[in-house]
Amino acid sequence: MGWPEATSRGTEVWTPLREALSKAQNQPSSLESTADVVFRVIREAIVGNTLTTGVRLSEQGIADALNVSRTPVREALLRLVSAKLIDRDDRGRLRVHSLTRKRVLDLYDIRRVLEGLAARLAAKHCDDAAAFELAQRNRAFQQVAKTGEPDEAAEVNIEFHEAIAQAGRNDELLHLMRQIHEWVRMMPTTTLSYEGRLGDAHAEHVEITQAIIARDPDRAERLAQEHLNRSLSIRLSMLFPERPEELMPEYLR
Repeated sequence: MGWPEATSRGTEVWTPLREALSKAQNQPSSLESTADVVFRVIREAIVGNTLTTGVRLSEQGIADALNVSRTPVREALLRLVSAKLIDRDDRGRLRVHSLTRKRVLDLYDIRRVLEGLAARLAAKHCDDAAAFELAQRNRAFQQVAKTGEPDEAAEVNIEFHEAIAQAGRNDELLHLMRQIHEWVRMMPTTTLSYEGRLGDAHAEHVEITQAIIARDPDRAERLAQEHLNRSLSIRLSMLFPERPEELMPEYLR
């Protein structure tokens, strides 16, 4: 299979990234180094699927495309490797991280535990302010669900899940969840584009919120994990439609 490459100065994908880099560098109050800005610009392009799974990243090509030296690009790429947003193929070339069935399952195994823990802690620590915030997030999701815009709904969905983590008052858990959410954003599409999923997801959010406000940690954790199981089942059927049943882990069958 031939992979697309993000190496050429004339490659269209780099035009908006070059503009974003220039804008960031011209911010007078910014304390970011060039490497920081290059890292952020490429990371946002990967997370936003401007640079898609499998795209090759050349150090010299990126330097040429962004009109910067190779040194900050090299530093940025090393940081992206550490963040697991890019990796090396079997020939040692850097590419946007491949999306395999194993990686999807690994991510969702972690996400299921983290989301369940977040809901459990939120139920233990929920106060009036947290309850109000969750209700607001639910209303926001309901409104965007009515428009049928899955990409916008996906961002509101992530905000809802992060609000649960914030309600649990565990900063390290919130940090880990945000990292997982960045990886989820890298996937080619959102499960909320699946027929009927927007409405079902909203109903599940409401149930999770009710359990948290009722201070029922066991129920909140279980509902959060069931919510992730449904998302995973849809994700696998969307990414690997040729053998959906064969690819499902046993706990989803």
